[in-house]
Amino acid sequence: MENFYKILFLLLTILVFHSAQAQKTLRIRVSETYKNGVTDCDGNDDEKEWLFTNNSVCIERDGDVVTMQDARDVTLFGTNTYYSLECYPTSYTITFKGQEDNGLSNCDEECGGQWIGTARTIQTTAGTYTSWDDVSMATNCGGCSANVTYRYDAQQIVSGNFSGGNLDGSGNVTNKTCASAIYLGNTTGTPRTNDVTQCTESWYYFDNTATAQTLTFDPSQNGSYVTVWYSGTNSCSDLCQVAEGSGAATVNGPVVGRYYVRLGSSGGGNTNLAVSRAGTASNNNVQHATSFSLSPGGTYTSSFNNSSYNNQQYEGLPHGAYNTAWYTFTTPAGGLTSLTASQSESGNDNTIVAIYSKSSSNCFFGNLSLLAPIMSVLVQVLQQL
Repeated sequence: MENFYKILFLLLTILVFHSAQAQKTLRIRVSETYKNGVTDCDGNDDEKEWLFTNNSVCIERDGDVVTMQDARDVTLFGTNTYYSLECYPTSYTITFKGQEDNGLSNCDEECGGQWIGTARTIQTTAGTYTSWDDVSMATNCGGCSANVTYRYDAQQIVSGNFSGGNLDGSGNVTNKTCASAIYLGNTTGTPRTNDVTQCTESWYYFDNTATAQTLTFDPSQNGSYVTVWYSGTNSCSDLCQVAEGSGAATVNGPVVGRYYVRLGSSGGGNTNLAVSRAGTASNNNVQHATSFSLSPGGTYTSSFNNSSYNNQQYEGLPHGAYNTAWYTFTTPAGGLTSLTASQSESGNDNTIVAIYSKSSSNCFFGNLSLLAPIMSVLVQVLQQL
């Protein structure tokens, strides 16, 4: 038993350490300030200052010695966390000047040297890198005839590693476009774990094999905005948007076929992506309209309970506040002289009937025309509860 606990502790230690290194962090700090030259230019025995536009940093030092050299630990940038190379900075510029405070106000721009701005390449490999070493010269300042030299050193402190299931070996996200979408499979569950959504979009596709009341794509990253398209040709060339939402997106009345999913995140980070189906498809959704046949002089009668129906996302048709039920038929080869749709209901009379024609379309509500004769006809029954 003692050996078991030792092994378990070692395993837990490794797992925790690996998790802590799942992202890369970057911090830039002033590690040293230096001044050399005349001790006091204005006779007021005031402090020397190193001013930085970065993060509005001001470092002060009292004393009347010729040379001042001090270790520092003052943050100019970060500590920031990055999950991939997509938004990791490539360069950074520090702008500073050295000066002697004349006693009027601390850290305001007074008698001193010129502003110096230097860009440096940001390192990506974990480690501590000292660089910059810029020099700002104060000349003939406050009665001083000699130059006073101000200098600083800065360090980049890089730790951790990029980590994500959708990253390449360099830390780039591999599925930033529809064309590079990652396959989610054709069964529900959680097909993706630990994928990166920071600073870029990430794309996926799912082959739905069964109809249902809903099909939901739910990332664990709550800041994700999810958009879903349906494709009738299993390609990115004919996408039709069918759902969107913040935190998750639900397709109402999904049909069998391919769905493309895009995750975008303002907060970024790592995410899992779950896919779930629920319920049974019904004619609440236009793509599952109840089909019937009709010949000249014939009549079709149907009933439904509207209490569980709703208005479909992207419906965008007249009477949008009404819940809807859909029916469809194809006109016979000889056509029809006229078509009449009517309704009766128990209780208040608050139902509207509309007739649409529909030609071929990949989109659920594509190519609908109100009261236009064509081979395929949709009847919409709308009821306000």
